Amino acid sequence: MDSIELKSEVKHFPVDVCNLAPIETHVPKEGFPVLLHMAAAGTVITELNAIPRMFEVTLGGMLKSIDTFRPERVIYSSSCSVYGNSARVGGQPVWEDVRPISSYGLSKAAAERTLHQWANQSGKTGIVLRLGNVIGWGCAGLITYLVRHAFRFPDGSVPASMRGEGKVFRDYVPVSHVVQVLEKSPTVKMTPGKSHVFNVGTGRTMSNGEVSVVVREWLATQGYKLNIVYTAEPAFGESWYAGLRTESMEEAFEVEPPPIEVVHDAIRDGSESFLERLSNQTSAGT
Repeated sequence: MDSIELKSEVKHFPVDVCNLAPIETHVPKEGFPVLLHMAAAGTVITELNAIPRMFEVTLGGMLKSIDTFRPERVIYSSSCSVYGNSARVGGQPVWEDVRPISSYGLSKAAAERTLHQWANQSGKTGIVLRLGNVIGWGCAGLITYLVRHAFRFPDGSVPASMRGEGKVFRDYVPVSHVVQVLEKSPTVKMTPGKSHVFNVGTGRTMSNGEVSVVVREWLATQGYKLNIVYTAEPAFGESWYAGLRTESMEEAFEVEPPPIEVVHDAIRDGSESFLERLSNQTSAGT
């Protein structure tokens, strides 16, 4: 987000999104024109005891933020997990394609419907961005898991475990592409009184096995050996295939899908940033 030009002083308030009382006095009487709501708790693979908090943040946090900041437009960061196992041609940004198989996906879908209701009843505007697997500098997920494992076992003596025989498919989208869409979201023309849904991705999928090859090759240039063993099944709640149809997003936001070379660069960037972070933590601890 460093590329966004800020026209006024930015203040940072580290508060619980479900309890915004500490910052209510900083909200102007007219509220704020745009709310970008990206707060979340949990992932597709979430422990049972963490599920209540996940719904509290996803649903309660969004409603509390809307009540506190009184926006004219809400931009909500959703997830491809709402599709469950999408069609091979990719999930369409419509409610009929929503079939979550995880509690995380269900919480995102519930928040989407709640935003639809708010927009309908208030006459204001909602934008739902169903993100693919975001990759790049500073991003977490499969890439950081593999890099962390290689950092612990640099000679490859202990293999990393990956699910689904390396055939779990996702739309891996560079964070730079997501930022392009986020930058345009506050001002892109949208009809008020409803919520508009878009997929944010590349429009194509890669398997976790394909991603691991790029990570492994990059790690080798840094002197690390990464060996991998595969389990047969994804984890509970994890889909085999989650592709995205992105044509409507590309048209509305006037952005081009990133080529595969940019995706590979983002995988390497994510690997480099996390390895740098691990190295710095080790140095600080010695």
